[in-house]
Amino acid sequence: LVTAVVFLGGLGYFVFTVIQKPGLGGGGGGGGIRRPEWERTYAGLVSRAEAAFSEKKWPGALAAWEEAFALLPKEDPRREQIQTHLDRTKYEAMLEEAEERKDVDEAIRLYEDAEKLAGSDGERKERASRRLRAARLKKHETEGRERMGTDWLGAAECFNRALALADEERKEELEARATFCRRFHEAI
Repeated sequence: LVTAVVFLGGLGYFVFTVIQKPGLGGGGGGGGIRRPEWERTYAGLVSRAEAAFSEKKWPGALAAWEEAFALLPKEDPRREQIQTHLDRTKYEAMLEEAEERKDVDEAIRLYEDAEKLAGSDGERKERASRRLRAARLKKHETEGRERMGTDWLGAAECFNRALALADEERKEELEARATFCRRFHEAI
């Protein structure tokens, strides 16, 4: 009986190690099933995309997500998940690009696009909305300052538009500017 147990144990060990060797029994314990080449490529792309995303390297992450998406068959349920990753990466890239823009109108357009891309994700939508509101406030405030001295009523209107977007801490200052410009216009 002891000899039979030792023999079966040794045979089981031998069979198990043969199955584990690549090219002999199935390449790593996969039950003899090898994944297709596109699946291995897909897994590598997903890994690369996740690494690039975590390092905030948006162009690399976008390229890898797009390649991974293209590899999946149309009926593959993972396509929806990859599309979600693509949208999130595009969103983050838009926010970063908007922050770097000197042209406020371009930044506003990017924030608007990011806000749309956020969809129903409340946190991302709120983040894009806050930045959009701040960019619009900056635009109106800058326009108001530029109009002071030449178009006092127009400057007051710009400051009023900025006032509508301002946080409580800025409202008093903007209201004072709008009032000053309106009164100066009336005095002229």
